[in-house]
Amino acid sequence: MWDEWVDIAMNSKVDEIIKFARNQNKNYRDGITNSGIYNIRTSVLEGINNKIKVLKRLAYGYTDLDYFFLRIRN
Repeated sequence: MWDEWVDIAMNSKVDEIIKFARNQNKNYRDGITNSGIYNIRTSVLEGINNKIKVLKRLAYGYTDLDYFFLRIRN
């Protein structure tokens, strides 16, 4: 579907739409298509980031990074 949209935009003969389609296709294609494929929302990402921040605070002073990364994954 993404390629169809880009083709339609490139054939629109409107300079602003062509420029926008090129920019989106070059810079944001992966992020846009992945957001449609993988149904993960920002609230889930915020929760993961919060968990990492809490673990970093709890692990202050420890030097065992392997254990830290194992805790992040669980």
